[in-house]
Amino acid sequence: LMLTGWIPIIVGLLVTMIAGMILERFHKSFTNLPIMLPVVNGIAGGLLSVYACRLASAYLLGNDDLPVKTPLTILLLTPPLSLTVFACIKTFGMGHRLVSANGLLLYGLSLSSQVLVMLLLAKKMVRVCVDRQWDAATISLPLLTAFSDLIGTVLLIIVGFSLTLFK
Repeated sequence: LMLTGWIPIIVGLLVTMIAGMILERFHKSFTNLPIMLPVVNGIAGGLLSVYACRLASAYLLGNDDLPVKTPLTILLLTPPLSLTVFACIKTFGMGHRLVSANGLLLYGLSLSSQVLVMLLLAKKMVRVCVDRQWDAATISLPLLTAFSDLIGTVLLIIVGFSLTLFK
């Protein structure tokens, strides 16, 4: 438990700390970044956790062929969740620059890209854990969540730079 439980958590904390340092560097340049970051990383992290747990269970039961509909469903859930978030942000009067046609498009592409990359990473990471007879959920979930935070932060900064170009 000590090796398989704490090491992924510590590595995950270090990766998330890097994401935090990146956020610290750019939060003044893009004032909407702190508003959007928990949403982006929350949507991706939540969807990803469900997928990783399903993968681990399927692999442990000897089912290597998880239906294609699972990651496809997760990818299809991403745009409606994004639109819901945008509606809430607009309703509460936050993130004015992100609630535009360009912001919507770039944010949606960013979140979908993040989810796609993380789905692929989750499949590979869980497979490696199961093949080595490690506890896939204990090892992969903290690492996947941390890398999702890092990717989400970087992609949102790219969206911020892109929106300043469209101004």
